[in-house]
Amino acid sequence: MREARLHAGLERQRDVYERFPSWNRNTYKSNENGNAPFSFDQAKTYAKAFGVRAEWLYDGAGAMVAARQQSPRSPEDIQSVPVISWVSAGALDEPGSQIPAGTETLDISDLGAGEFFATRVRGDSMDRLAPENALLIVNRQEIDLVRGRRYIFSLRGKTTFKRYGEDPIRLDPESLNPAHEPHFIKPTDKWSVIGRVRKVIIDV
Repeated sequence: MREARLHAGLERQRDVYERFPSWNRNTYKSNENGNAPFSFDQAKTYAKAFGVRAEWLYDGAGAMVAARQQSPRSPEDIQSVPVISWVSAGALDEPGSQIPAGTETLDISDLGAGEFFATRVRGDSMDRLAPENALLIVNRQEIDLVRGRRYIFSLRGKTTFKRYGEDPIRLDPESLNPAHEPHFIKPTDKWSVIGRVRKVIIDV
């Protein structure tokens, strides 16, 4: 259930209650935490809300998301995205920095407007969402921070991929490794936003 909630972009259970105020909070909390079973009819309600398959949500059968028929892409739907190293991604915070011509590219669809690059994850601090070596598609033009969204940051001269949090301002990991903790931004920290992560591509 938690995975379905995150798939829908709802970071916390509180976000579910705000989006679906008619749902009983105690019932939902018990269902997500595994303290109370739910019927297939209830699974269909949750699945429709979260954009996943009811069969998967109910008993783990099949894929989380239904396969959809792909229509032919027009050239306008596809962008050639340069693939750069983790270190090079961090260097993009420097004024006037550009990705060198001739860099390897990948053709990616459905990105919309923006200036994109791709880079591969280092480390396991975000492995709930993107394990090490997953490919991140990043929009350099999206640098306005919004709570709960994921970004590539330059922090103290190092590249890092984190979820942005507020009250207080912090960079949150999403990891199965309990050693990773939020980094609370201090007034002395030198940090900047490289871009927002818009897609995660994982090899299987």
